[in-house]
Amino acid sequence: MVNFCCVFGCSNRSNRDKDVSFYCIPTVLEPQGDHAAKLSKEWRERWLSNIKRKGYEPAKSSRVCSEHFVPGKPAHLHDIANPDWAPTQKMGYTSCHSSSVSAFHRYERSQQRNRKADNMATAAILLELHNASPEQCPIHEQIPPVGGTETQTELSFRDIRALEKKVEELQKDNIALRTHVCDLEEKIRATGLQEEHFQNNDAKLRFYTGLPC
Repeated sequence: MVNFCCVFGCSNRSNRDKDVSFYCIPTVLEPQGDHAAKLSKEWRERWLSNIKRKGYEPAKSSRVCSEHFVPGKPAHLHDIANPDWAPTQKMGYTSCHSSSVSAFHRYERSQQRNRKADNMATAAILLELHNASPEQCPIHEQIPPVGGTETQTELSFRDIRALEKKVEELQKDNIALRTHVCDLEEKIRATGLQEEHFQNNDAKLRFYTGLPC
């Protein structure tokens, strides 16, 4: 199926513009709870407000192309502070294009500061653990003395390095999992395999589930 960009004045289409990506307009995620429904409703309204086409009601196949986002793709549902939470670039009407780009760069700097603050907090905890006396340090409570002060200090350093490595791994896993979840949400919206798409459609329900209707 050929995808067309629904932004006014944009002529991008998937069968011709191979270097352009196309994204679904968000849908309301009612089956996922009140918070998700409220947030996704606000997300969808922001997209439609920025598209700004009077009387426009998007279809399931409606798409917005990557040229309307600063980094070339929209932010995820829960990244509401991101300027690319909705399309802002080349929207077919007079807009503050440079302001949107500046807002995105401010957001990126803010995220970098937050990551730096998290790393500093982790480093402070590890430093406090390193400087703690054997009586204060839970590591020494769990590891019995083996051969004097030198051996205990060696174990402490080894555990600190292991903790540092574990923190880094957990941070990477967290980012990867959040990205994976958001990608899955996007794929579900794109394939139309949401609860509302099965309502009053017995044939589709039988096809995907094999259950009698």
